[in-house]
Amino acid sequence: MKRKTNLIDFFALHCDAKKYKKKKSQIALELILLMSLAMLLLFPSMALFSNFVQESSREIVETQVKQIGTSMIEQTQSMFYYGNGSVIVVEYKFPERVRRMKINAYPENNYYEIAFDLDLPGDISKAYISKIPIAAAKDDKSGTIIKTGKFPENAYSTGKKKFKIQNNGNYVIIAYIEPKVD
Repeated sequence: MKRKTNLIDFFALHCDAKKYKKKKSQIALELILLMSLAMLLLFPSMALFSNFVQESSREIVETQVKQIGTSMIEQTQSMFYYGNGSVIVVEYKFPERVRRMKINAYPENNYYEIAFDLDLPGDISKAYISKIPIAAAKDDKSGTIIKTGKFPENAYSTGKKKFKIQNNGNYVIIAYIEPKVD
């Protein structure tokens, strides 16, 4: 009788081992399926987040440039209406990705604008129109008007920059002020 019990116990243990192996392989398969589902959800959400970050940084740069451009136009108009010899020094914090800053002047059409070329997808250029004659100066010391209207690269590179806005009677001149080196 003892022998039958051992045989039955052996058979029961053997069947449990098969069930255990099946359960173990089922758990592994379920884990693989669960990880696959997680990856299917993770990759598109990462792509959406990346797109959101790029679009947000683009909007931030455009907004900062808009604030600089509209402020410069407002300041030039103020100096124009204050009269000949009026001067103000303003400081702006330039964002990254400003590729070029220039003043486009077409006096024959009475058209003046401050333009910013941005290093963003699509090569965006933002222009802010002035109702009064404006010009760019070579530097704040000489006051020599630049015909092309392009500012030096360090005038619009990332960081805080100072500009002198001055009414000289014919134009309101915008000049970049070089930082003093101690």
